[in-house]
Amino acid sequence: MTRTVLVTGASSGIGAAFADVFAAEGWDVVITARREDRLHAIAGQLARQHGRRVHVVVSDLAAAGAVAELCDDIAARGITVDGLVNSAGYGMPRRPRRS
Repeated sequence: MTRTVLVTGASSGIGAAFADVFAAEGWDVVITARREDRLHAIAGQLARQHGRRVHVVVSDLAAAGAVAELCDDIAARGITVDGLVNSAGYGMPRRPRRS
């Protein structure tokens, strides 16, 4: 039975690295991030190198409702997610400068 992992923030950095590790270990991969062109490039690379199925879902997970839309998209494709790597970016609140 093939397992599938969802990797957020997969268009670069640690997210792309996690997607590569899971594909190399025989998992199919759902990758998501904002940058569609980079996601498709990574998907092609993973499919060629590891022979795994790679699904691309473009999403800005910081947007209101984006997580629900991502889940709906995955379900509509008939994909069951067995693992999650949540490596989407994060922000730090700015503190006001003191004079």
